[in-house]
Amino acid sequence: MTLHSHNRLACRAILVASVAGVVTVAPARAQPAPVVAWGSNSNGQLSVPPGSYLAASAGTEFAIGIRHDRTLVGWGANWDGQLNVPPGEFVAVSAGFWGAAAIRADGTLAAWGSNIYGLATPPSGTFTRVSVGTSLAIAVRTDGTLAGWGAMWLPIPTGTFHDAQGGRDFVVGLRTDGTLVAWGDEFAGVLNVPPGQFVAIAATDKHGLAMRSDGSVVGWGNNSSGQLNAPPGPFVSIAVGDGWGAGIRRDGTLAVWGDGSYGMTLPPVGRFTSVDLGDSFAVALRACAANCDHSTTPPALNVNDFVCFVNRYAAAESYANCDASTTTPVLSVNDFVCFLNAYAAGCP
Repeated sequence: MTLHSHNRLACRAILVASVAGVVTVAPARAQPAPVVAWGSNSNGQLSVPPGSYLAASAGTEFAIGIRHDRTLVGWGANWDGQLNVPPGEFVAVSAGFWGAAAIRADGTLAAWGSNIYGLATPPSGTFTRVSVGTSLAIAVRTDGTLAGWGAMWLPIPTGTFHDAQGGRDFVVGLRTDGTLVAWGDEFAGVLNVPPGQFVAIAATDKHGLAMRSDGSVVGWGNNSSGQLNAPPGPFVSIAVGDGWGAGIRRDGTLAVWGDGSYGMTLPPVGRFTSVDLGDSFAVALRACAANCDHSTTPPALNVNDFVCFVNRYAAAESYANCDASTTTPVLSVNDFVCFLNAYAAGCP
Protein backbone atom coordinates (compact mmCIF):
# COMPACT_ATOMS: atom_id res chain seq x y z
CA MET A 1 0.00 0.00 0.00
CA THR A 2 2.79 2.33 -0.64
CA LEU A 3 2.81 4.90 -3.13
CA HIS A 4 5.73 6.25 -5.08
CA SER A 5 5.98 9.31 -7.23
CA HIS A 6 6.42 8.37 -10.87
CA ASN A 7 9.30 10.83 -11.23
CA ARG A 8 11.19 10.01 -8.06
CA LEU A 9 13.39 7.18 -6.88
CA ALA A 10 12.70 7.43 -3.49
CA CYS A 11 6.99 3.09 -2.55
CA ARG A 12 -3.42 -4.42 2.50
CA ALA A 13 -6.37 -6.12 5.56
CA ILE A 14 -9.12 -8.61 5.94
CA LEU A 15 -12.13 -8.70 3.66
CA VAL A 16 -14.04 -6.41 5.96
CA ALA A 17 -11.09 -4.07 6.39
CA SER A 18 -9.19 -4.73 3.24
CA VAL A 19 -5.82 -3.59 2.16
CA ALA A 20 -4.51 -2.23 -1.08
CA GLY A 21 -1.21 -3.38 -2.51
CA VAL A 22 0.95 -0.68 -3.94
CA VAL A 23 3.99 -1.45 -5.97
CA THR A 24 7.28 -1.08 -4.19
CA VAL A 25 10.04 -0.47 -6.71
CA ALA A 26 13.74 -1.22 -6.41
CA PRO A 27 15.50 1.44 -8.53
CA ALA A 28 18.32 0.35 -10.82
CA ARG A 29 20.93 2.02 -8.57
CA ALA A 30 19.11 1.45 -5.29
CA GLN A 31 21.25 1.38 -2.18
CA PRO A 32 20.67 -1.83 -0.16
CA ALA A 33 19.45 -0.91 3.31
CA PRO A 34 17.86 -2.41 6.43
CA VAL A 35 14.07 -2.80 6.66
CA VAL A 36 12.30 -1.77 9.86
CA ALA A 37 8.73 -2.70 10.78
CA TRP A 38 6.25 -1.46 13.40
CA GLY A 39 2.63 -1.96 14.44
CA SER A 40 0.88 -5.27 15.08
CA ASN A 41 2.99 -8.43 15.31
CA SER A 42 0.13 -10.94 15.42
CA ASN A 43 1.81 -13.32 12.95
CA GLY A 44 5.45 -12.34 13.21
CA GLN A 45 5.18 -9.68 10.50
CA LEU A 46 7.58 -7.44 12.42
CA SER A 47 10.30 -10.12 12.41
CA VAL A 48 12.15 -8.96 9.32
CA PRO A 49 14.77 -11.50 8.15
CA PRO A 50 18.31 -10.19 8.61
CA GLY A 51 20.03 -8.61 5.62
CA SER A 52 19.83 -5.61 3.35
CA TYR A 53 16.95 -4.88 0.98
CA LEU A 54 16.17 -2.91 -2.15
CA ALA A 55 12.39 -2.78 -1.51
CA ALA A 56 9.70 -4.12 0.81
CA SER A 57 5.90 -4.32 0.64
CA ALA A 58 3.41 -4.91 3.49
CA GLY A 59 0.27 -7.01 3.01
CA THR A 60 -2.28 -8.50 5.40
CA GLU A 61 -0.11 -9.75 8.28
CA PHE A 62 2.75 -10.63 5.91
CA ALA A 63 5.40 -8.81 3.94
CA ILE A 64 7.59 -9.45 0.91
CA GLY A 65 11.03 -7.95 0.41
CA ILE A 66 13.49 -7.70 -2.46
CA ARG A 67 16.94 -8.58 -1.13
CA HIS A 68 20.14 -6.87 -2.23
CA ASP A 69 20.64 -9.61 -4.85
CA ARG A 70 17.09 -8.95 -6.16
CA THR A 71 15.70 -12.27 -4.92
CA LEU A 72 12.46 -12.32 -2.90
CA VAL A 73 11.85 -13.27 0.72
CA GLY A 74 8.63 -13.25 2.74
CA TRP A 75 7.80 -13.18 6.44
CA GLY A 76 4.69 -13.21 8.63
CA ALA A 77 1.45 -15.12 7.93
CA ASN A 78 1.43 -17.88 5.32
CA TRP A 79 -2.21 -18.98 5.23
CA ASP A 80 -2.45 -19.09 1.45
CA GLY A 81 1.18 -19.59 0.45
CA GLN A 82 1.95 -15.87 0.49
CA LEU A 83 5.50 -16.60 1.62
CA ASN A 84 6.16 -19.20 -1.09
CA VAL A 85 7.99 -16.68 -3.27
CA PRO A 86 9.14 -17.61 -6.79
CA PRO A 87 12.84 -17.81 -7.68
CA GLY A 88 14.58 -15.28 -9.90
CA GLU A 89 15.48 -11.61 -9.86
CA PHE A 90 12.84 -8.93 -9.36
CA VAL A 91 12.59 -5.15 -9.60
CA ALA A 92 9.19 -4.45 -7.98
CA VAL A 93 6.79 -6.17 -5.57
CA SER A 94 3.29 -5.65 -4.17
CA ALA A 95 1.75 -7.57 -1.27
CA GLY A 96 -2.04 -7.77 -0.97
CA PHE A 97 -4.60 -9.79 1.01
CA TRP A 98 -4.55 -13.26 -0.58
CA GLY A 99 -1.06 -13.12 -2.02
CA ALA A 100 1.42 -10.95 -3.86
CA ALA A 101 2.78 -10.11 -7.30
CA ALA A 102 6.17 -8.94 -8.52
CA ILE A 103 7.85 -7.76 -11.71
CA ARG A 104 10.81 -9.82 -12.86
CA ALA A 105 14.02 -8.28 -14.16
CA ASP A 106 12.77 -8.94 -17.72
CA GLY A 107 9.51 -7.05 -17.03
CA THR A 108 7.19 -10.06 -16.85
CA LEU A 109 4.84 -10.67 -13.93
CA ALA A 110 4.87 -13.38 -11.28
CA ALA A 111 2.03 -13.87 -8.78
CA TRP A 112 1.59 -16.34 -5.92
CA GLY A 113 -0.56 -17.16 -2.91
CA SER A 114 -4.23 -18.03 -3.29
CA ASN A 115 -5.58 -18.20 -6.83
CA ILE A 116 -9.03 -17.05 -5.73
CA TYR A 117 -10.49 -14.81 -8.46
CA GLY A 118 -7.49 -15.84 -10.57
CA LEU A 119 -5.16 -13.57 -8.60
CA ALA A 120 -2.21 -15.94 -9.03
CA THR A 121 -2.67 -15.98 -12.82
CA PRO A 122 -1.29 -12.66 -14.08
CA PRO A 123 -1.42 -11.50 -17.70
CA SER A 124 1.49 -11.91 -20.09
CA GLY A 125 3.61 -9.05 -21.38
CA THR A 126 6.07 -6.64 -19.81
CA PHE A 127 5.22 -4.16 -17.07
CA THR A 128 6.63 -1.28 -15.05
CA ARG A 129 4.23 -1.26 -12.06
CA VAL A 130 1.93 -3.69 -10.29
CA SER A 131 -0.54 -3.31 -7.43
CA VAL A 132 -2.39 -6.11 -5.63
CA GLY A 133 -5.54 -5.26 -3.70
CA THR A 134 -7.98 -7.56 -1.92
CA SER A 135 -9.76 -9.26 -4.80
CA LEU A 136 -8.14 -7.61 -7.80
CA ALA A 137 -4.78 -6.57 -9.21
CA ILE A 138 -3.73 -3.94 -11.72
CA ALA A 139 -0.47 -3.38 -13.62
CA VAL A 140 0.97 -0.77 -15.97
CA ARG A 141 2.38 -2.15 -19.22
CA THR A 142 5.59 -0.78 -20.68
CA ASP A 143 3.50 1.15 -23.23
CA GLY A 144 1.56 2.84 -20.41
CA THR A 145 -1.70 0.96 -20.88
CA LEU A 146 -3.32 -0.98 -18.03
CA ALA A 147 -3.95 -4.69 -17.53
CA GLY A 148 -6.08 -6.07 -14.70
CA TRP A 149 -6.91 -9.50 -13.33
CA GLY A 150 -8.86 -11.02 -10.47
CA ALA A 151 -12.34 -9.63 -9.72
CA MET A 152 -11.97 -6.92 -12.37
CA TRP A 153 -15.59 -6.80 -13.50
CA LEU A 154 -15.67 -3.28 -14.98
CA PRO A 155 -13.94 -2.10 -18.16
CA ILE A 156 -10.47 -0.64 -17.63
CA PRO A 157 -10.12 2.95 -18.92
CA THR A 158 -8.12 3.45 -22.08
CA GLY A 159 -5.16 5.76 -22.39
CA THR A 160 -1.72 5.78 -20.86
CA PHE A 161 -0.85 5.81 -17.17
CA HIS A 162 2.11 6.41 -14.88
CA ASP A 163 0.59 4.33 -12.09
CA ALA A 164 -2.53 2.49 -10.92
CA GLN A 165 -3.44 1.33 -7.42
CA GLY A 166 -5.93 -1.36 -6.46
CA GLY A 167 -8.16 -0.99 -3.40
CA ARG A 168 -10.73 -3.47 -2.17
CA ASP A 169 -13.23 -3.21 -5.02
CA PHE A 170 -11.98 -0.18 -6.91
CA VAL A 171 -8.92 1.12 -8.74
CA VAL A 172 -7.47 4.61 -9.02
CA GLY A 173 -5.19 5.48 -11.92
CA LEU A 174 -2.70 8.29 -12.45
CA ARG A 175 -2.79 9.27 -16.12
CA THR A 176 0.32 10.49 -17.92
CA ASP A 177 -1.15 14.00 -17.94
CA GLY A 178 -1.22 13.92 -14.12
CA THR A 179 -5.00 13.64 -13.72
CA LEU A 180 -6.78 10.93 -11.74
CA VAL A 181 -9.48 8.46 -12.69
CA ALA A 182 -11.20 5.84 -10.51
CA TRP A 183 -13.53 2.98 -11.31
CA GLY A 184 -15.16 0.04 -9.55
CA ASP A 185 -17.53 -0.20 -6.60
CA GLU A 186 -18.55 3.17 -5.17
CA PHE A 187 -18.33 3.24 -1.38
CA ALA A 188 -17.70 6.19 0.93
CA GLY A 189 -16.79 8.39 -2.04
CA VAL A 190 -13.77 6.36 -3.21
CA LEU A 191 -14.57 7.14 -6.85
CA ASN A 192 -14.79 10.90 -6.25
CA VAL A 193 -11.16 11.64 -7.08
CA PRO A 194 -9.97 15.24 -6.69
CA PRO A 195 -9.38 17.41 -9.75
CA GLY A 196 -5.99 18.72 -10.75
CA GLN A 197 -2.62 17.21 -11.52
CA PHE A 198 -0.68 14.84 -9.31
CA VAL A 199 2.59 12.92 -9.25
CA ALA A 200 1.73 10.01 -6.95
CA ILE A 201 -1.27 8.02 -5.71
CA ALA A 202 -2.18 5.45 -3.05
CA ALA A 203 -5.43 3.55 -2.51
CA THR A 204 -6.83 1.11 0.04
CA ASP A 205 -10.18 -0.22 1.28
CA LYS A 206 -12.22 2.98 1.67
CA HIS A 207 -9.94 5.91 0.83
CA GLY A 208 -7.19 7.24 -1.36
CA LEU A 209 -4.36 9.76 -1.23
CA ALA A 210 -2.68 11.73 -3.99
CA MET A 211 0.44 13.89 -3.95
CA ARG A 212 0.87 17.10 -5.93
CA SER A 213 4.18 18.19 -7.46
CA ASP A 214 4.75 20.59 -4.54
CA GLY A 215 4.68 17.67 -2.11
CA SER A 216 1.26 18.44 -0.63
CA VAL A 217 -1.20 15.58 -0.10
CA VAL A 218 -4.96 15.44 -0.67
CA GLY A 219 -7.28 12.59 0.32
CA TRP A 220 -10.78 11.38 -0.50
CA GLY A 221 -13.19 8.72 0.68
CA ASN A 222 -13.80 7.57 4.25
CA ASN A 223 -12.25 9.66 7.05
CA SER A 224 -13.52 7.83 10.15
CA SER A 225 -10.03 7.62 11.68
CA GLY A 226 -8.62 10.87 10.31
CA GLN A 227 -6.84 9.01 7.51
CA LEU A 228 -7.46 11.89 5.11
CA ASN A 229 -5.93 14.47 7.45
CA ALA A 230 -2.39 14.42 6.11
CA PRO A 231 -0.08 16.88 7.85
CA PRO A 232 1.53 19.69 5.87
CA GLY A 233 4.29 18.59 3.51
CA PRO A 234 6.26 18.63 1.51
CA PHE A 235 6.42 14.86 0.99
CA VAL A 236 8.32 12.77 -1.55
CA SER A 237 6.23 9.58 -1.26
CA ILE A 238 2.99 8.44 0.37
CA ALA A 239 1.34 5.20 1.45
CA VAL A 240 -2.03 4.06 2.78
CA GLY A 241 -3.46 1.26 4.88
CA ASP A 242 -6.99 0.64 6.07
CA GLY A 243 -7.74 3.68 8.24
CA TRP A 244 -4.28 5.25 8.14
CA GLY A 245 -1.74 6.96 5.94
CA ALA A 246 1.97 7.75 5.88
CA GLY A 247 4.48 9.82 3.99
CA ILE A 248 8.19 10.45 3.75
CA ARG A 249 9.13 14.11 4.06
CA ARG A 250 11.85 15.69 1.96
CA ASP A 251 14.28 15.34 4.85
CA GLY A 252 13.66 11.57 4.89
CA THR A 253 11.66 11.47 8.13
CA LEU A 254 8.35 9.62 8.44
CA ALA A 255 4.93 11.09 9.20
CA VAL A 256 2.00 8.76 10.00
CA TRP A 257 -1.63 9.72 10.65
CA GLY A 258 -5.05 8.13 11.15
CA ASP A 259 -5.75 4.93 13.12
CA GLY A 260 -3.24 4.66 15.97
CA SER A 261 -4.01 1.08 17.02
CA TYR A 262 -1.00 -1.16 17.75
CA GLY A 263 1.27 1.89 17.78
CA MET A 264 0.85 2.32 14.02
CA THR A 265 1.14 6.12 14.19
CA LEU A 266 4.40 5.89 16.17
CA PRO A 267 6.95 5.34 13.40
CA PRO A 268 10.66 4.82 14.03
CA VAL A 269 12.95 7.83 14.00
CA GLY A 270 15.57 8.36 11.34
CA ARG A 271 15.70 8.87 7.58
CA PHE A 272 13.94 6.57 5.14
CA THR A 273 13.68 6.07 1.38
CA SER A 274 10.41 4.10 1.14
CA VAL A 275 7.43 3.12 3.29
CA ASP A 276 4.54 0.71 2.81
CA LEU A 277 1.49 0.16 5.01
CA GLY A 278 -0.27 -3.13 5.56
CA ASP A 279 -3.50 -3.76 7.43
CA SER A 280 -2.08 -2.97 10.88
CA PHE A 281 1.68 -2.79 10.42
CA ALA A 282 4.21 -1.06 8.21
CA VAL A 283 7.63 -1.59 6.68
CA ALA A 284 10.16 1.05 5.68
CA LEU A 285 13.65 1.12 4.18
CA ARG A 286 16.18 3.17 6.09
CA ALA A 287 18.27 5.68 4.19
CA CYS A 288 21.72 4.15 3.98
CA ALA A 289 24.41 6.47 2.68
CA ALA A 290 27.53 4.54 3.72
CA ASN A 291 28.32 3.16 0.25
CA CYS A 292 27.89 6.62 -1.25
CA ASP A 293 29.70 5.87 -4.51
CA HIS A 294 27.69 2.63 -5.06
CA SER A 295 30.87 0.62 -5.58
CA THR A 296 30.58 -3.15 -5.82
CA THR A 297 34.24 -4.15 -5.64
CA PRO A 298 35.72 -5.01 -2.24
CA PRO A 299 36.15 -3.25 0.03
CA ALA A 300 32.73 -1.72 -0.61
CA LEU A 301 33.41 1.09 1.86
CA ASN A 302 36.56 3.16 1.35
CA VAL A 303 37.87 6.72 1.29
CA ASN A 304 35.92 7.41 -1.90
CA ASP A 305 32.70 7.02 0.08
CA PHE A 306 33.90 9.62 2.56
CA VAL A 307 34.66 12.07 -0.25
CA CYS A 308 31.33 11.32 -1.93
CA PHE A 309 29.43 11.71 1.34
CA VAL A 310 30.92 15.02 2.43
CA ASN A 311 30.47 16.58 -1.00
CA ARG A 312 26.84 15.47 -1.10
CA TYR A 313 25.80 16.29 2.45
CA ALA A 314 28.36 18.67 3.97
CA ALA A 315 29.11 21.12 1.16
CA ALA A 316 27.18 23.90 2.91
CA GLU A 317 29.00 23.52 6.24
CA SER A 318 31.09 26.60 6.94
CA TYR A 319 34.28 24.79 7.95
CA ALA A 320 33.94 21.57 5.93
CA ASN A 321 36.41 22.89 3.33
CA CYS A 322 39.12 23.11 5.95
CA ASP A 323 42.02 23.37 3.49
CA ALA A 324 40.23 26.12 1.47
CA SER A 325 40.78 24.22 -1.80
CA THR A 326 39.02 25.31 -4.98
CA THR A 327 39.68 22.25 -7.14
CA THR A 328 37.08 19.51 -7.74
CA PRO A 329 36.08 17.79 -5.56
CA VAL A 330 36.10 20.74 -3.20
CA LEU A 331 35.84 18.47 -0.15
CA SER A 332 38.39 15.67 0.03
CA VAL A 333 40.31 13.51 2.46
CA ASN A 334 42.68 16.43 2.89
CA ASP A 335 39.88 18.33 4.60
CA PHE A 336 39.44 15.46 7.03
CA VAL A 337 43.16 15.53 7.89
CA CYS A 338 43.06 19.32 8.11
CA PHE A 339 40.01 19.22 10.36
CA LEU A 340 41.56 16.71 12.76
CA ASN A 341 44.76 18.72 13.08
CA ALA A 342 42.89 22.01 13.47
CA TYR A 343 40.27 20.89 15.99
CA ALA A 344 41.19 17.50 17.43
CA ALA A 345 44.92 17.76 18.13
CA GLY A 346 45.61 16.62 21.69
CA CYS A 347 42.30 14.82 22.06
CA PRO A 348 42.62 11.27 23.47
